[in-house]
Amino acid sequence: MRGSTAGIGDGLQGISSKYFNFLTFLDQFISTIIVTPLVVGYWRGTWGCMDYFVFNNDIHRSALLSVIIGSIGSFIFTTAQNYFINKYHSNINSLKYYLATRLYTACFGIVCVNQFRGTWICLDLYTPHTITAVSTITLISIIILIITKTLRNLSAPPFALSVDRYEDYFTVPTFFKYVSKSLIFIFETAH
Repeated sequence: MRGSTAGIGDGLQGISSKYFNFLTFLDQFISTIIVTPLVVGYWRGTWGCMDYFVFNNDIHRSALLSVIIGSIGSFIFTTAQNYFINKYHSNINSLKYYLATRLYTACFGIVCVNQFRGTWICLDLYTPHTITAVSTITLISIIILIITKTLRNLSAPPFALSVDRYEDYFTVPTFFKYVSKSLIFIFETAH
């Protein structure tokens, strides 16, 4: 959880426990009361725009296009991370860096929402809405996440919060931690 309270103690060694507890409380308060509603609002708004603008009369095509946008977009952003890291530096041209990082985040946000939207709609369309089906899909997903040691990815605001930092802004965390020039990295990012 890069950028969240996980590991916050590393940077706060030597301060009083009261101050540390205050910062922890403040972090959770801001995450819960401010950031979480804004993230939910962004997701809902983006999802709603996709419902309206992307094949609004054909839910099957709309879901398929969202899966394609999400998958290809994730692949592109992940494989191009070294390009972005090498091209944009906060200490060379701050305005250019600021604009690039905000555009990057906006586009990546649309990609992420589409990945979820497409998958979610496909599950709604092609799986039965019974307690057995929902329980089976949930259990299988949790088992696979446990086996791949990625269950932690279920966390979302307010419990996992990434903040904008200058260093490694364009770094997309991956499972195998290979550089994007590696063939296995390309296969890994294809979901």
